[in-house]
Amino acid sequence: MKELELFGVSVALGTREELLGDALALLDTGGTIATVNASMLEYARVHHDFCELLQGMSLRIPDGRGMARALSRRGEKTDTLPGVELGLLLLVSRPYLRVALYGGKAGVAERTRDAILNLSPTTDIVYVRDGYHYTPFEIARDLAKMKVDLVFVCLGSPRQERVAKMLAQVLPHALIIGLGGSFDVWCGDTPRAPVKWQQKGMEWLWRILKEPKRIAKLPTLLSFSYHILLDELQQNSQKTRKKAEAEKNNQQI
Repeated sequence: MKELELFGVSVALGTREELLGDALALLDTGGTIATVNASMLEYARVHHDFCELLQGMSLRIPDGRGMARALSRRGEKTDTLPGVELGLLLLVSRPYLRVALYGGKAGVAERTRDAILNLSPTTDIVYVRDGYHYTPFEIARDLAKMKVDLVFVCLGSPRQERVAKMLAQVLPHALIIGLGGSFDVWCGDTPRAPVKWQQKGMEWLWRILKEPKRIAKLPTLLSFSYHILLDELQQNSQKTRKKAEAEKNNQQI
């Protein structure tokens, strides 16, 4: 698996099929997955504990146009695989999984269960809890007594990644993934952007137009873009300096 480090976090590279393959492999061994977007990486840049938490996860898959552009500026062309797609791809790719759902508002996880079973009837959803009335400790206590292959945690970042790490301690053979607002999308409460918007990398703008409160995230995204550019300029400067020093040493020889 090829990776590239951004702000101390190593992100997986590859085609959608390769990224999905890496995730499917963890179903056999257990582990944790983070679908890393620009906002998460900017948060990790200034919160070293979260950076270490992400780096300690089994797999970090790039999610979103901002990540694709950042990796492209480093000379790496890679696909991204949004969590909202990854979760469903795992279910339809591997039948008869025993799945737990944790997160969302009251009623959302239950309706998500129904939506998943309509898409993947062979999936065995053995546990469903919302993210408002049950604590992570209660979830860990319950799941420790059960046989579970896959756990979807939809609590928003960075909380969901911290909960995933805790659950991994009591479920060493399960795959645990933080999927943000995927339950809201899967149950139909939050529609995704039209395909054309997604293809043009404008899904973030479509979401802001539909939910104006999301505009509060713009400063974070702009800060991420600025620091990616700054990091690129610093790396280019270092390369130029090293090249000049090498040429100078060669001339002296």
